[in-house]
Amino acid sequence: MSGTNHNSDITYNIFYYAYKELSQDAVICWLIKCAYRNETRMSPLRECGQKFIEALFAKHDKNVPENLEKAEVWQQDNRIDVLARIGEYVLLIEDKKGAKDHSDQLNTYYKKVLTGKTSAGKVDDGYILPTYLKTGNQSLFDHTRIEHSTPYKVFDRRDFLKVVQPYSSACPILNDFTNYLKYEDDKTQSYKEWRENKEWEENWLAWQGFFRELENHLMVFSRDNDLIGFDDNHTDEYGPLENNWKSNWSKDNPWGWNYVPNPSGGFAGFWWYSNTVKSCGRDVSLYLQLEINLNNPDARKLCFKVFMDKPDHDIKWNCYERVIKAGGDLVHKPDRMGHGHAVTVALWDNKNGQNPWLVFKPNGGPDTQATVKKLTEAQRILDRVKDIT
Repeated sequence: MSGTNHNSDITYNIFYYAYKELSQDAVICWLIKCAYRNETRMSPLRECGQKFIEALFAKHDKNVPENLEKAEVWQQDNRIDVLARIGEYVLLIEDKKGAKDHSDQLNTYYKKVLTGKTSAGKVDDGYILPTYLKTGNQSLFDHTRIEHSTPYKVFDRRDFLKVVQPYSSACPILNDFTNYLKYEDDKTQSYKEWRENKEWEENWLAWQGFFRELENHLMVFSRDNDLIGFDDNHTDEYGPLENNWKSNWSKDNPWGWNYVPNPSGGFAGFWWYSNTVKSCGRDVSLYLQLEINLNNPDARKLCFKVFMDKPDHDIKWNCYERVIKAGGDLVHKPDRMGHGHAVTVALWDNKNGQNPWLVFKPNGGPDTQATVKKLTEAQRILDRVKDIT
């Protein structure tokens, strides 16, 4: 079998069917064991395994112990996906594809290793190397949350591809695994092929890719660390844009994206930029949200929403009137308002396609910079609501 021919029919790839995390666990264990195969000559598969271990150690600024003859590997030991003893170090790997971490499981697993409740025995704190290995897409907020609030380092699909691509021809299994990772990466980047006023392929990975691209333009404003958004006139007043939100990260300034199910079919949602305002004597949260229906160009919405701890008819209409006043011709009333805790009170005005928030380049594909300008203007509208009673 040739190298990474990821454009071939993916349905002939074993990982198209063996797509669950247990299958990926097996690959991880296999690569670690291959690093210590007893061979007279170094094989590409053994070298790939060594590069994989080196990459995991490097995430923790550690070097792999030298002159070792074996690695001990355990799969699903005390609910931990993968454990591996490499000399005096223990690799603790929580393996994810599309799922997210939950129920404080990361810290729970770490404590199990630290207190000797696994087959690896008791391990001193400085010799546990916990890794959150995620080959599916996740928001940059979740990536940073994990590295700020747990001892884990994130090892993502791009990290994995850097390791396995140079060795993909070593054997058919590794070739298929590499091709499947590349297939998912290509699907994620396929938003660049979107065209205005056309139906797009029903591809959630593409929306994840577009939302990740938008996240690259978010920043935390140092004038108020609870405020995160876009800035189309970025200056060094707030520090370098790159990694700005990482260095100023706080659990109190969340944003995110996900698929949101509802009775009408659901949508891909991206939410950010929240302001607290006083309405009818209560503090409520006004925020912005993109709501995307892939196959309906008229259902790609930029929403002004209010979140209420307790649904309130008067608050909903008070916020609607203030957003309409702040936005002028740039916003309009939705066809209907909901009755729950989170309600869309206004929409960015895109009637007849004259002022879309999602801007396209003349030759196709989203124009991120022009789109960010629209989203920044929506933030300014939200800012003006505070001064309107």
